[in-house]
Amino acid sequence: MIVECGVLTLASFASDFRYSKAHKTRVNSLAVGLQQAGAFVACLVVWPIADKLGRKKTLMLSSAIFMVGAVIETINTHSMAAFYVGRVVAGVGLGASSVVVPMFSSE
Repeated sequence: MIVECGVLTLASFASDFRYSKAHKTRVNSLAVGLQQAGAFVACLVVWPIADKLGRKKTLMLSSAIFMVGAVIETINTHSMAAFYVGRVVAGVGLGASSVVVPMFSSE
């Protein structure tokens, strides 16, 4: 989260993704909010998946989902839509792992 906030404040990020200072607050809010929305959805649906696949495989799956989201975010497409999609996908991976890690640790 700290790295994300630092990157979002860079002038080069704003110029690459073509948004003005007037839209900076909206971009920052959406970047954080969409990741949290993805995590929220994942928290609701990951338990049955973890029960069926097992904790270890679900952790591997959530890590893979997060990596896909991170790749989508970092590919320089100059598209805020692609960046936002990457945030949601990464959020799904983070949310899933935040549910499964405590279950895995307790076993």
